[in-house]
Amino acid sequence: MLNYPALDGPFHYDSMLLEKNQELFQSGGLRSVIKIFPQRPLTMASFYANYRFAGLIPYYFRVVNVLILGLAGVAVTLLVRLLLGTPALNTHSDSRQKDVLSILLGLLYVVHPVQSVLVIYIWQRTALLCNVFFLVALVSYVASRLNRIPAAVGYPLSLLFFLLAMVSKENAIILPAIVLLTEFALFGTGFRKLIRIGAIVGGVTVLVLAMMSILERPHGAGEEASGIMATILKYYDESGLTFSRVLVNQSRILFLYVSTIFVPTSSKLQIITPQILVNSITESAGAAAWMLAAGTLIVSGLVLLKRSPLTGLGILFFVAALLPESFLVPQYLFIVYRASLPMIGLLLVVADICLFLYKSFSRAIDAGFMRKAVSIGLIGSIVLLGVTTRLRAAEWSDPLTFWKQAVQLLPPLSENIEKEGTLHTLNLLILNMIRKGSSLEEIADYERKALSLRHRPETVNVVMGNGFYARGDVPLAEAAYKKSLQIRPDFVHAHVALGGLLSNQGRNAEALQHYERAVQLEPGNARYRHYLGVVMLKMGNYQGAAESFHKATALDPYAADSCYQLAKALLEMGKQNEAVTQFQKTIHLNPGHAAAHTDLGVLSAMSGHLQEAVTHFRSALRAKPGDPLAADNLETALRQLRDGSDSEKEGY
Repeated sequence: MLNYPALDGPFHYDSMLLEKNQELFQSGGLRSVIKIFPQRPLTMASFYANYRFAGLIPYYFRVVNVLILGLAGVAVTLLVRLLLGTPALNTHSDSRQKDVLSILLGLLYVVHPVQSVLVIYIWQRTALLCNVFFLVALVSYVASRLNRIPAAVGYPLSLLFFLLAMVSKENAIILPAIVLLTEFALFGTGFRKLIRIGAIVGGVTVLVLAMMSILERPHGAGEEASGIMATILKYYDESGLTFSRVLVNQSRILFLYVSTIFVPTSSKLQIITPQILVNSITESAGAAAWMLAAGTLIVSGLVLLKRSPLTGLGILFFVAALLPESFLVPQYLFIVYRASLPMIGLLLVVADICLFLYKSFSRAIDAGFMRKAVSIGLIGSIVLLGVTTRLRAAEWSDPLTFWKQAVQLLPPLSENIEKEGTLHTLNLLILNMIRKGSSLEEIADYERKALSLRHRPETVNVVMGNGFYARGDVPLAEAAYKKSLQIRPDFVHAHVALGGLLSNQGRNAEALQHYERAVQLEPGNARYRHYLGVVMLKMGNYQGAAESFHKATALDPYAADSCYQLAKALLEMGKQNEAVTQFQKTIHLNPGHAAAHTDLGVLSAMSGHLQEAVTHFRSALRAKPGDPLAADNLETALRQLRDGSDSEKEGY
């Protein structure tokens, strides 16, 4: 397996969000996990299923990613083969040649090192699922147009898979445009019919955008702003760029993606590859040249839609697939995994070139020789790309080495460097240096570099605090969090991190202050109210804790653990009936909540409902095998049932 060396590595970059939310996976239930990133519910549900099957173990998450990539490869093969059978291309080559070509291009897609990033960088299951559903939606549509499957089946399937792609990752929004381009280029659809089709797919797109506007939030859950426009504005604010600056810089980046696909060198295969920014088109002749080149590429794609349909479609597919993230998530100009879906467009161009070779040289030389030559060339590319993928996978196995290499490849730090990506790269190196026990002097050197960017400096010390805390160095972690708050007193993440540290140290009065401040800064954040309630519960302020948990559950009705903690607070207040209701609600939201089953079992036993208690204790043991408290309580309840003894006379 090409990615095997990296399968057992730790969580990387955004994937660490899964590890950070381990508590939600354990006790929050599916709905709470989806709320981590609500605009991508299908992906989050798949992560939860992964957890239920094998825990938060990166190896098994990556194995599932490999399987999804395999499905994407099959979908690419089917799509290419169907497109080669459309009216515009049906006279080119014979069926066997097209079968072989489609299979080889599907293999090339799967072994490409860009796809390796999606497999190993677990969070990008979002892109993998999006790609699979996007491709299957397009396959269903084209198969229906070719009468390979009934229209009554194919078109609804295409719509269904489009929706599944959208709730995996928003990039799929370009599918309606690709459908229209395919109709025009490969089916020869006239403008009147194209307008009718456009009206239908346009209506569907508007409805989908309306749905996404409800779900969309900057960076997922926990943000006050919601909706598509609020999310885009937030991202532009973080980038510090205007749309015109993004347009100028993305003109060059467009060709960097082309070179990454055709010549995937190690320097281009980092998760983050910060760039030197150009301020305007008038700043240099190079900026104007890249703008002209990008415009020429797009115009060429439009012209070729009729003259060389598959190449024209491929070029425009490539450009269109890059648009959503390039312009709507401008904090990072170039991220290698963005090339995954656009790559399919360039594979269509390669397919057209192969068809041209088959046709042009079949008379001049033996046709069989040309078929073999093309196949050997593609197989050689597959082998070369596979070797590159294998070598690159080995580099992912050690996070410290991985991020050191990323920092070494950074452009010289200057005012024009892309700051957000550079900051993340340095922060992740610092975090892994701390985890690996690097010297404080060496860590401080990279801290100075990160702070020299003068871009969100408060995050640097929170990252350092997280690293120190993870390795058990509480004093250094506390100092780092406090330093972050000196830089920016209203930085909510520092308040939450410091509150968690202090609470775990038993310094609840101090922790309370930081959680109260976090709630003041983000009153709509259910998790922060949950943390505040937990500290109040520890301090014996049961009324305050209950109020905080009530507010948390009002903000997030599916927060099973907040319901559970509310039940604990109500129980301490002597409100047993209300507590039972909250325990039952907890189990309804998360049937695998072992602690809720155990506590409800105890209350049932104490009320004389021993059979009901046995059921809850057994459920607790199914959710958490070997749990000593549930096991002891089950033994006691079974003995009472057998002996007919009084449950109130035996302790639980």
